[in-house]
Amino acid sequence: MLKPLVLSALIALSAGPALSQDWDALDDDQIAEVTGSITTDLYHEMGHALIDIMDLPVLGNEEDAADIMSVFLINSLWENEPAEQVMRASLATWESIAESRGEGDPDWWDVHGPDKKRIATMACLFYGADPDARGQFAADLEIPEDRASSCPEEYSQIDESWGQFFQQLVDAGPGKSIVWEEPEVEDPLTDAIRDEVEYFNSILTLPATLVVRVAPCGQANAFYDPSDVSITICSESAQQVIDRL
Repeated sequence: MLKPLVLSALIALSAGPALSQDWDALDDDQIAEVTGSITTDLYHEMGHALIDIMDLPVLGNEEDAADIMSVFLINSLWENEPAEQVMRASLATWESIAESRGEGDPDWWDVHGPDKKRIATMACLFYGADPDARGQFAADLEIPEDRASSCPEEYSQIDESWGQFFQQLVDAGPGKSIVWEEPEVEDPLTDAIRDEVEYFNSILTLPATLVVRVAPCGQANAFYDPSDVSITICSESAQQVIDRL
């Protein structure tokens, strides 16, 4: 069930429309960096979708639960090397966004947690999922030793709770429950998200139809819409990663 490293299956976030010349100017490693960030964006929204479609119990903030689900999916579905590339790319983008916002007081009323707390939690969980293989990851992300010691148990709790529900989808077998909406313009971002949809369909079936699309939104974003059971990845998102490369 693990995904090997496939370049087109790794793409990311942004702040303005990703122009064709922007993609043309990137080498393969840079495209992989962009795709890696968007993968966790997609998986975060997949967390929201599964919570809604499967009517899953959520104790606490749903945004935190979706962050956790993205780490669970990446760890469960990807081999270690590409999984680490995806997480490093995503967390680097989040760190860049956090730095651009400055060190002011967080918006405590926001449904999302403070940026750097989300980064720390996701880094800890990813490390804790396979501490023997991810020691360098923990060192590079500067996870403190006292926190690192608890990360394996923290991930184990996630695996026990999310794992049983995800296994139900896998046990249902391959299907066509996730529908890819063809974009007006194709580029590396749309190719990557299409690959993700095809991969999910090859290993599982959801109990309801979920539409996934890449479309312009006027801003860098991604969101799950329960009114039509769809995930939208905003095409503007890619530029945000491109700008930090």
